[in-house]
Amino acid sequence: RRCPKAGGGRRQTLFFTATWPKSVRSLAATFLRDPVQINIGDTKRLAASTSIAQEVHVVGTGGSGVEMDKWDAFTTILQTLPEKSKVLVFTST
Repeated sequence: RRCPKAGGGRRQTLFFTATWPKSVRSLAATFLRDPVQINIGDTKRLAASTSIAQEVHVVGTGGSGVEMDKWDAFTTILQTLPEKSKVLVFTST
């Protein structure tokens, strides 16, 4: 909420989201004037694109060395991908 206020005068704000939950819609309504929403794919049902491979890797659950284990797993996975692959990584901090 602080970022748009810090920008001052006229600005262009873009929101990108894989989903459009009520909390994101509410946040967008707070900052946007005359918004335009663009949907890609079937908006009637939530489903992942069939052209995208999704993988979940759970690494470490606590204890010493977990951060290095995560980094090692991450770099190993990236090294197995074909050159110029496109990757989107979701993490929690």
